[in-house]
Amino acid sequence: MNISCIQNLSQTGTLSQILSAHQFCRSVGEYNTNGFEWPRTLLDAYNLEGFRAALPAVEAKAQFDPEGFSKGYVPQTLLWGYDQDSDAIFGLAKVRTILTPALLRHGGHIGLALGQDYRGKGYGTEFFREVLNYCARQGMKDVIVTARHNNFASRLVVEKFNFQLLDLADVVDYSSSNGVVKVARYLIRLED
Repeated sequence: MNISCIQNLSQTGTLSQILSAHQFCRSVGEYNTNGFEWPRTLLDAYNLEGFRAALPAVEAKAQFDPEGFSKGYVPQTLLWGYDQDSDAIFGLAKVRTILTPALLRHGGHIGLALGQDYRGKGYGTEFFREVLNYCARQGMKDVIVTARHNNFASRLVVEKFNFQLLDLADVVDYSSSNGVVKVARYLIRLED
């Protein structure tokens, strides 16, 4: 396993990597998995051309937009989990350097999702490590990470790092059956 993160896939990715990212997004099949909100335009792209056309706009969300911020949107950078050994995209992370009060409660600085075939094999831990390294290179000292209380796989990954459990809280989540979900909030101190 030789894991890295790819940023700006639309500009720097090879055709093989972009095709792999498209296949990865097509395999997801739902817009919200365990609280991770997927970029709809990427999931809705039925062919490679549509995916390649949608990718730059989704990646452009890393830019600060005061109008969007006033509506609760923050800049986010997409990082694609890439296994160099198999030349495959296996995951997607969203990194936010600015948080709204709502994201401070549910969402945090990092959202991460893995493809089904890569779960339980160490990819999540290594990808999360690479994402934390990215955050440290951006000058972040601490990150807030949230996970649904019953998403034990995500919580186990987070708890392998320099974490502090802040709380378990009920938060509004309209994708859940009763509109509320219990979330574990963690603080991770990034080492210099």
